[in-house]
Amino acid sequence: VVAVAVIAAAVWQPWGEAGAPAADKEAGPVAGEWTPLADFLGAAIPVPEELAEVEVRGDAYANQTRRLVASAVDTYNSSRTFYEKVVEKVPDLALREPGEDETVSVLVSDRHDNVGMDSVVRAIADEGGATGILDAGDDTSTGSDWETFSLDSLTDASDGLDKWAVTGNHDYGPTVGDYLADRGWTMLDGEVVDGPGGSTLLGVPDPRTSGLGNWIDEKGVTLEEAGEKLADIACASMEDGKPVATLLVHDPSLGRETLRRGCATLVVGGHRHVHLGPSEVTGENGEIGWTYTNGTTGGAAYAFAMGKIRRTAEVTLITYADGLPVGLQSVELETNGALTAHEYIPLDAPPGTSDASP
Repeated sequence: VVAVAVIAAAVWQPWGEAGAPAADKEAGPVAGEWTPLADFLGAAIPVPEELAEVEVRGDAYANQTRRLVASAVDTYNSSRTFYEKVVEKVPDLALREPGEDETVSVLVSDRHDNVGMDSVVRAIADEGGATGILDAGDDTSTGSDWETFSLDSLTDASDGLDKWAVTGNHDYGPTVGDYLADRGWTMLDGEVVDGPGGSTLLGVPDPRTSGLGNWIDEKGVTLEEAGEKLADIACASMEDGKPVATLLVHDPSLGRETLRRGCATLVVGGHRHVHLGPSEVTGENGEIGWTYTNGTTGGAAYAFAMGKIRRTAEVTLITYADGLPVGLQSVELETNGALTAHEYIPLDAPPGTSDASP
């Protein structure tokens, strides 16, 4: 997992030959060959055992490239210890135990390549009795091929869980969606599907940069227009006797019109990197729904978040019963390593209380 990130850092060149210091020019260029990481860095810089098979290629001058790769290795070492200590704290969290008739899924969003948090996510999921994972997107910074290490990490951490996802505005292009789909994720693309605990689930890629997939043909659609189309789909499904229990989107504002019409129980997403909600919304048809914004799971202050978290990281456990979401419990990790499980919040008045629902 980390191997790819280190390789990417070595190959990427934010400088050119003209800007390289004289000392670096004297060292001579690396001839474009792949070199074992330990040999590349030298005996003075210890390489973790799990990186023993990593190879790097430096197309810039050797000393400058070594500094960059050494910095990446140091970041990896320090952050690995940080997350290991966090995982050890998870069993002490006051997580609500699901009932026999309940199903729990863990919600993540805005990881932005921070693979260190994936072990924390899985530990929280296991401790909270989760059997599924909902991914609200922005797993990467640019959606580039080199960032598939982040997708592999999340997939490995989600082994054995039911997996649903949408792509975010930073997951630009086809790579992220196709890669996750090939690895067993259900990528939501405008169709109502079976969700956690016998519920129904609807979602779409973020329309601003990820593309609209094949759920809508129009090009250049605004966020508001996409929200209108999404509401049309949700309300049509409700009229057909299959109301949407959870609307999974990258930006919860995409679900604003759906909630206004009263055509979904719970809208969840991320995008803003801060926690908001859950907030109750009464639809024009009298149905009550909820909107909830998960903070950045990667603790991201910027688009690329590998290493220690830079702001509060969040993971949320969503509880389902009788095919509906019935409660949320947030777990937050602070930059100082403090881990807190917040109080479980029941969704006391989900849709289904009026004649419009089955």
